[in-house]
Amino acid sequence: LAQLGIAFSLIGEIITGKGALAQLNIETGIPIQDIEPLVLLNVAFFFFAAINPGNGKFITDDGEES
Repeated sequence: LAQLGIAFSLIGEIITGKGALAQLNIETGIPIQDIEPLVLLNVAFFFFAAINPGNGKFITDDGEES
């Protein structure tokens, strides 16, 4: 499903000559200056989540911690 989103984003960019954020501006009317900080925050959050190992413990059915 994500691959379809990227494919349609590229098709839209080829047709309109504008990038994904500019297309979002056209569709929603939200200025690009308001969208960019949200995208950067989203990227920073998921980057931090990807490199953070976490400290949760998996518990099996036997009750043993791994």
